[in-house]
Amino acid sequence: MNKILPLPVEILHREVKSPRLFIRPDRVVVILPSGYDAKFANLMLERHRRWIMKKHATLKKASEVSEKLMLENRNMEDFKKIVYDLVEKYSKELKVKPRKIFFRKMKTRWGSCSGRNNITINSLLRFLPDELIEYIIYHEMCHILEKNHGKTFWRMVHQKFPDSEDKKLKLIAYELKLFDYLPVD
Repeated sequence: MNKILPLPVEILHREVKSPRLFIRPDRVVVILPSGYDAKFANLMLERHRRWIMKKHATLKKASEVSEKLMLENRNMEDFKKIVYDLVEKYSKELKVKPRKIFFRKMKTRWGSCSGRNNITINSLLRFLPDELIEYIIYHEMCHILEKNHGKTFWRMVHQKFPDSEDKKLKLIAYELKLFDYLPVD
């Protein structure tokens, strides 16, 4: 615990260019470049206090959900077929097509869409239920039309998935279950 937050705070110095905050279910981790002191960390914590507390509450809730989750057991071949079928389905629906689709294990995201409309899907997504795979594929397909997470983007996603807030919480819960949650040394 420190004076700013009612949570344990861990301050680490790493070979990074800029300071970072990681919110964990049990603590806040501040990563500082060499030469930055605890005073700077406290300023960061003060400045982002509200965001930290909101994020921590979400993580705490997701942590409770995570304990009840079951992982799917599908191989990569079956998973890729599901993804390609969904991309085909949503390509027709949205009238867009990704340039290429890549699969790789990622630590911090379920998928991404590049500026060149290449979609990368986290291979760990294969352990999630179909409804969340559908949500992620649709989300990334929408990025072909809208590159950022602005109002237009979220309107498209919410129109297709009115329960997207619930899906976001489940995705965080699966992150807690699957991802290595420690910062990379």
